[in-house]
Amino acid sequence: MINDSTLPMEGFPPNLLRKSYDEKINFVVEYFVDHQISREVEKKIMSTILSKSDISIIPVMGPTRIGKTTVLDFIENTILKRNELEMEADQSYMPVIRQTASANETGFFDFKDHYIRLLNVIKEPLIYKSVKVTDETYENLKMDRYGLPGNVERNTLRVYRSRLESCFIHRRTQVYVIDEAPDMATASKRNRVKDTMQVIKSICENTGVKIILSGTYDLTTMLYRSGQLAARSCKPIHFRPYSHGSLSTEDYENFLAILRTYEVIMPLEKEPDFVNLYDYFWEKTLGCMGILKNWLILAYEETLKNKNKTILEKTLKICEPDHSTLITLIREIKSGEQFLHENDHKSIWTEMGINLQQNQSILPGKKRHSKRKPGIRNPERDPVSSNR
Repeated sequence: MINDSTLPMEGFPPNLLRKSYDEKINFVVEYFVDHQISREVEKKIMSTILSKSDISIIPVMGPTRIGKTTVLDFIENTILKRNELEMEADQSYMPVIRQTASANETGFFDFKDHYIRLLNVIKEPLIYKSVKVTDETYENLKMDRYGLPGNVERNTLRVYRSRLESCFIHRRTQVYVIDEAPDMATASKRNRVKDTMQVIKSICENTGVKIILSGTYDLTTMLYRSGQLAARSCKPIHFRPYSHGSLSTEDYENFLAILRTYEVIMPLEKEPDFVNLYDYFWEKTLGCMGILKNWLILAYEETLKNKNKTILEKTLKICEPDHSTLITLIREIKSGEQFLHENDHKSIWTEMGINLQQNQSILPGKKRHSKRKPGIRNPERDPVSSNR
């Protein structure tokens, strides 16, 4: 991944103009624009990972195509770099393991499939010994769709779970990243979703690993099934889109800086003009960096195919995101942000049924301030002698 801080001031190496079509495209695809909101999210995630608190579940949520996967790439690389020397000394050490949750055709999340895929990611050498087989040798067994012996006993889910937890412990895994985590909530019954979160909680408790759950706003359906689960999670880390300039001057300036970056890093004979099309770019991306990058890559490909010297506005219009998709995305963003906002501002006192105005006297630390001037006694009964 190419970082903008490593490149010369002109944006792209001049000799890239003489390179092949694929080399130019790959340069733009691999280029990473480090922007403000991305940095904020990265900082919050790393801070929670390094915290000594017992927070074990780290939810990261935001709209589709906002750049969550790119941030997870950064987090994974950061952890690996921090542990590079130790990993060289101990090749079994895996400080971070990452996996994408897979939806299931049956309508229920398949934990057996999930565990097996994860064990393959870890490259667990004893995965075949996690199950009971017949007396025949492994070479003579028919392999199933997981690459495992076909005649495995039916009730092996606990065995795979135990093997996975053992891997986390012996490989001293610190962080387990699950991308597209809302797919784990795929279930037709509410209790199934709660059961899924209970399993995640148990894995954290049994192994000491911290789990990052990354996904869209649908992730909220998983987090608040019980107080026990919510208490082990940090506050959801919101990877929000950039607001329009009419709502936030800071977001306006940051979005302009991103557009300016793309102007100078595109290997073109003539620098395109994106900054003066700010409203158009914001409308067609809703402030989401993933949508912006995909759009510009398509426009750049079209420009190279037509042998144009720069990206024209008509080329941008040809490649712009689908309008109906954007409308659907707007609704998801509004719904997700409204939920997070209401959760943040919901009164705890109201939820507990406590009226603060009627119960001021019972609140600790409430001192009554007198308006009496200094030197004037408070009215009180003087002592009366009993000998008269």
